[in-house]
Amino acid sequence: MKNYYDFLDKQINTELGINTGFNSLISPYPYNLEEDCAEKFFSRYKIIKEFQKICLKLFQRSLKGKEDPEIAKLILNEIPDYLGHDYHIELPERDDQTPVFFRTDEVIPGKITEIQSPGSSWGVYEQIYNFYKTHNDFNRPKRIFNSPLSEEFTKALRAHLDNEPVVHHLLDNASIPNGMRYFIQKTRKAGLKYFGYDRDIVSYDCNFIRAHAFLGLISDNFRWYRLKKYKEEELLFDLFPSILFDQKMPLIFPFYEKTKNFFSDEIRDIFPYSTLIRPEGITLENNEKISIDDFCRLPQG
Repeated sequence: MKNYYDFLDKQINTELGINTGFNSLISPYPYNLEEDCAEKFFSRYKIIKEFQKICLKLFQRSLKGKEDPEIAKLILNEIPDYLGHDYHIELPERDDQTPVFFRTDEVIPGKITEIQSPGSSWGVYEQIYNFYKTHNDFNRPKRIFNSPLSEEFTKALRAHLDNEPVVHHLLDNASIPNGMRYFIQKTRKAGLKYFGYDRDIVSYDCNFIRAHAFLGLISDNFRWYRLKKYKEEELLFDLFPSILFDQKMPLIFPFYEKTKNFFSDEIRDIFPYSTLIRPEGITLENNEKISIDDFCRLPQG
């Protein structure tokens, strides 16, 4: 087994000239995802995008006083005042402010507890894919994914931009930065250009800005220039510099009494029931209202 981990360590260390190695455990065999289950993962993308678009519209309308102001207050609740209402209402509005690439955390397939943008651990996936591809004795006959994520990402980004991508990926809040740097190098080999990696690229060339946190975008040296280019439709963000999709509060909106009517049952079905905890109590999924003490006495099931 040591030889396999040596392979994984060398794979990332050689690519990046570092000494972090591979920091996860591997399974003797890749998980055999059934085709029907995989297809549902693919089809949920459109449902998630619809959820994000509705949340964005509700947030923007609430900021302007066209929907209940509490909607925006819930989103802006824990950020500094200077990044609150006045900052967000001045952001340029376009239809493409929802995340482009993201990763879901799911308690079981089809029940989403978090939507991470742009998604961490992609380098880990890339390494594991290359590992099982190299060690064919571990592979099972059925293969849902026949090309690495780096190649699929590159193709998808080119199609999305309808232009040759020039990327700036801010890694300041990446949970596994060495893994993301590995993924960046793999996408470079697939043809992408990056600021900070390619000699002929300067910051003003970038047309796709990736970041793992809203606050990272706020501290970006080129923030105002990039917002101007975004307004002129010459650049896209993933994540957009708004707090909306960098927190979990939107997960309550399909169930929240002031917003649930904007969402379809199809959207509600991809999330476990989520609600606010208020001092006066909690509203259960059956609309029963109980105190926090009574809720804590319920069986965990």
